[in-house]
Amino acid sequence: ETARAKMARGATPLVRRALSGLTPAGARRHLSGRVQASPERVLADLHELRAFGAVDHDASSRGGDGRPKGVCRPALTPPDLEARQWFASKCREAGLRVRADALGTILATGDDAPTEMAGKRLLCGSHSDSQATGGWLDGALGCIFALEAARAFRDAGLPAAIDVVNFQDEEGRFGTLTGSRAATTGHVDLEQTSLSPEWAAPKITLGQAIEAAAPQLRALGDVPSGADDASAPILGDHDSLRATYAGFFEAHIEQGRRLERAGRSVAAVSGIVGLRQLRVVVTGEANHAGSTLMTDRVDAFRGLVAACSYIDEMFKRLAAEAAPDFVWTFSVVNVEPGAPSIVPSLAECVLQFRDPDDDVLDAARDLINTMVLSGQIRLAVDDHRPPLVPTALDDRLVACVEDAMRARRRDDDANDDVDTMHSGAIHDAANLQAAGLPSAMLFVPSIKGLSHTYDEDTHEADIAHGAVVYADAAARMLGLVE
Repeated sequence: ETARAKMARGATPLVRRALSGLTPAGARRHLSGRVQASPERVLADLHELRAFGAVDHDASSRGGDGRPKGVCRPALTPPDLEARQWFASKCREAGLRVRADALGTILATGDDAPTEMAGKRLLCGSHSDSQATGGWLDGALGCIFALEAARAFRDAGLPAAIDVVNFQDEEGRFGTLTGSRAATTGHVDLEQTSLSPEWAAPKITLGQAIEAAAPQLRALGDVPSGADDASAPILGDHDSLRATYAGFFEAHIEQGRRLERAGRSVAAVSGIVGLRQLRVVVTGEANHAGSTLMTDRVDAFRGLVAACSYIDEMFKRLAAEAAPDFVWTFSVVNVEPGAPSIVPSLAECVLQFRDPDDDVLDAARDLINTMVLSGQIRLAVDDHRPPLVPTALDDRLVACVEDAMRARRRDDDANDDVDTMHSGAIHDAANLQAAGLPSAMLFVPSIKGLSHTYDEDTHEADIAHGAVVYADAAARMLGLVE
């Protein structure tokens, strides 16, 4: 069966009539021209969505309409559940059928319509949960772009070949990418305790959170009965995932300054960095803070400072000599016994480092292994979480994004080139690509590179343009345009 026949078989009568008088290439050009996202609809939805969990932080965290931009919407909290109910209703308004898993991941599906990609559909989406100190676009932008692409296909009279997914807990209240991992593997740790600060979300286990949210989760659609069903992957096993979908497409804010500095409104994403996270622990000896001479002290905190300073210098050299994209962060510092008049007996912190090249991550770990502290201070470094390997996204789908960027070029773009970059943040697309589903991403700029903060923002003109490019790229991924 030809590609033209496949398209015609699943098309509406209007599109079948258009196809009947066109060559396959001409038909694809015709269909591409019909796919047009509505920036006004996208912006209206984003502003509605940001009302769930809105935080009135200060005047600088308000948008042009005077409403707060900051959001506190951790997974399975009331604002998150309300946002998901709102999103499910929007999907139904668009003619999609909605179901959800026991975690609250939403899957909204259209008609079983074949496309040029061997009868497969396209999975589009992101997440609507946020960090405790989050912004209005992180994840939410990808959900609304996906929904708008499905609506744009509907408005153009095209086969409803886009399924929309809103993953639960991408931000890691119960572990990084919890929802997309569960959706593709069924692996979920119901005993994992909330990692969000207690002022933002209760310190309960994932299983307890699911049970507490059961009434709201059931309201989303066809939802399993409780935590016991959390291991049922909503997207099926890897074989059925690849049999159903041509790929996964996620839009996101960049969460960095590269696009802003380049004066560009959109970028394709070639891959996602890998990540290592270690716990650095220094053990000393508790003693009196007044009567113990400095020369007699075995101060764990001073040892931790020395260790972190040494690591920082080694990593600076590594970045300067071989790894310009290498980044690292010291955080979550703990000192015991934590009393002002006692020399610390233990000090620890979390060290995280990222790079798009796994060899760089290995080299950084090897450098840490060579570190030795002097005196009686004891140093231990162990894995704080399993490593994440760098992920290369699918070349063909990335090329579709690049082609859409060229076709929908904005007059004020800085130059005629298209930007393709790696992502320094971890995204659900990494899990889908790891599951064997070809995946791609599109970035829009972040003002001042800010994200995971109430001050996160993107110019609305860039959001509008990104939505148009996204819908065009989705059509290309499904073979509806050359």
